[in-house]
Amino acid sequence: MRINKRIVIGLVIIFVIIGLSLLFIWKLQAPKPEAKMTKVVEVEIDREIAVLSGKEDVYLKVDSFIRERIPALDIFMEFDLDDEKEEPPTNEKLCKEFFNMFYAAVKTQDMDLFASVLSGDSIQEVWEGEILIEKRIEKMDNFLDTVSRAGKLSSIHYQFKMDKNDLQTDNGTLYMIYEDGVEVPIPFELVLIGDIEDEERYYQFSNTIKEIKQQLHQYN
Repeated sequence: MRINKRIVIGLVIIFVIIGLSLLFIWKLQAPKPEAKMTKVVEVEIDREIAVLSGKEDVYLKVDSFIRERIPALDIFMEFDLDDEKEEPPTNEKLCKEFFNMFYAAVKTQDMDLFASVLSGDSIQEVWEGEILIEKRIEKMDNFLDTVSRAGKLSSIHYQFKMDKNDLQTDNGTLYMIYEDGVEVPIPFELVLIGDIEDEERYYQFSNTIKEIKQQLHQYN
């Protein structure tokens, strides 16, 4: 019995299409590998946060402890390093400064400090189109109160996603821990302001405010 070549070719094409379709469906349903993350970093009390949050005595005790153990302290403190060129801050330092600022702003309910960690687009989103200064202040105050959960913020931790080359990206997760035991994970994306040689480089949140509010409301 002679088989028509057209039928054979048609069947082959059908089987190829079915096979490719099944492979596509399998790839869609297959669990995606979790992104690599950096180690979790806990924001510690530094001098600025200590002063703003009324815990300066904690900083002073630590500072005093260190000074007592430095030999020839006078010489150490007076040694002039002004002639040495200061290296540009590393990304690690900039990230630490950013989260220190964020923690201090929320912990102390400081609106000006809080606004400094938000991008211009984020601030506009908080204002919700308000023009009056009083209304803008009220909107920012309400959002700050939402983030702090009425002043209950206890501590924050953070970690960054790694790219395929195991380098730190500008995306990650911020863990906000509150006094009532609630822990809220907030995915974040940072944007670096300033050029690579600029001494005034700093990070800001580029998240949409809607994303942050939705995440917080899940735990309220």
